Amino acid sequence: MNTNFEARFMVALKRANLVEKCQELSLLIQESLSENYKLDIQNCFPSIVENLFAFGYQNDSNINLRFISSQTHQAEFHSLLNLMHPEGPLFQWIRYLMKDQLAGFYFPVSCLPLPSRCLIEEGLPSEFYLNRLVSDGTSVVPNRVSLNAFEFFLFHLAHYVHSSKVMQNLDNGNPANILYITLIEMYLNYFVPLESSAAKSSSSSTMPDF
Repeated sequence: MNTNFEARFMVALKRANLVEKCQELSLLIQESLSENYKLDIQNCFPSIVENLFAFGYQNDSNINLRFISSQTHQAEFHSLLNLMHPEGPLFQWIRYLMKDQLAGFYFPVSCLPLPSRCLIEEGLPSEFYLNRLVSDGTSVVPNRVSLNAFEFFLFHLAHYVHSSKVMQNLDNGNPANILYITLIEMYLNYFVPLESSAAKSSSSSTMPDF
């Protein structure tokens, strides 16, 4: 583990200039992969995902995906789009982490949709949550869900749109110009393409084995 890397990564996360922030994070991700900083990647991955979706970063995250538009914040829009692209730096980390079946990340039960929370509290979790529910030691009942890297990203993606009421906060312009909407469309087209069999073949050859 390179402790200096983690320190530099956390400094980059707090960078005020969003374009510089994305550039620096991308360079650090490439460095970690080329040098195989396995523990650093595992330690830093939750922080970048939570920062991107302002999860627990209400006061110090300068990213707000539902207000970044290609019309009004062009440089920031494209910087984040490149960082979060399915073949970009963030997903390079996800692919790296998916190779290690022991690499797990935790999402709080309290942030799950209400129906799922109720079933868990009643001891009747859905099949997906079986053998995934754990306690962090502060409670006798499970309060965390163990996820792989891709699932961890998806849970934060879904929580963001649910908790921030994205569709109610879009500006009066074209919703397609909003970064969050662009990301959703991009992920759907990449991971579950419907256009043609050729597109499906292309996606399956590059998509991580989830």
